[in-house]
Amino acid sequence: MITIKQVEAFYWTVKLGTFTAAAERLHTTQSAITKRIQEIESTFEIALFDRVGHRLVLTDRAQSIYDYAKNMLQQRDSILVQLAGNPTMTGTVRIGITEMTAMTWISSLIRQTRARYPSLQLQPRLDLSGRLQRLLLAGEIDLAFLPEMYLHPDLDALPLSLVEFQWMGNPNTFDQTRCFNIEEIGKMAILGQSSESVISVLCENWLQQRMTHSNSLAIDNLIAIAGLAVAGLGVVCLPAGYFANHLRDGRLAVLRTEVPPPSARYFALYRKEPVSAVTQALAALAQECCDFTVEAR
Repeated sequence: MITIKQVEAFYWTVKLGTFTAAAERLHTTQSAITKRIQEIESTFEIALFDRVGHRLVLTDRAQSIYDYAKNMLQQRDSILVQLAGNPTMTGTVRIGITEMTAMTWISSLIRQTRARYPSLQLQPRLDLSGRLQRLLLAGEIDLAFLPEMYLHPDLDALPLSLVEFQWMGNPNTFDQTRCFNIEEIGKMAILGQSSESVISVLCENWLQQRMTHSNSLAIDNLIAIAGLAVAGLGVVCLPAGYFANHLRDGRLAVLRTEVPPPSARYFALYRKEPVSAVTQALAALAQECCDFTVEAR
């Protein structure tokens, strides 16, 4: 007989390259992974790996077994997807969130997850979009909520929401009756974030249509750069929904532009294979909870 735990240990050892990495992925110990691999080898009198120094090299016979293991886990997960409403779903899901998600709807997702899947644990990681995509591809997180420019062939995506951005600044620092062109915006003091952020990517793409130089200041905190804009130290491209209160009370005003300001559609992203039923269920729940216009509460 062979167990699902043994199959998982074998699959993730091959996929990630070491017993240690497989143990971290399966939330167990290296000795447990080693024991499961040895049990398969002993039961069926086969060698799955050749040990070459510190490296594990898959044997020829084990390559076909790996393909079966992958298919077996995919079938297992397909069954679990059909049972996704079952509150007995357990485990830990490592989710990558940006500041925008943290400031808005992540609290709703956490509450809904606790209500529907009380045995499921969320482990959020806050970072910039570019870094989160790399962590997701490397298998260090399971799910991330990122904009469309971070879609990747190795990732599946569920659409979440379209976020509209606006150029904003202190209303006393610019003529609100004017409609600015890209060159004029580019010559202003631009407040933004580092190159790993969605705002940086959106601004670069928008400004590069017609301009070659910008006077920019990067701070990786949305509230901080909004505060600098309120203080009159520059203009900033911000999510319009979340900062609507700043516009209503006059702390900030919209700079009208000849070219429409940027927008970005967000997605729940997760690796394609093997598909985790828990991750899929959480991505679907994120579709229900996603709202970038409300403050977290």
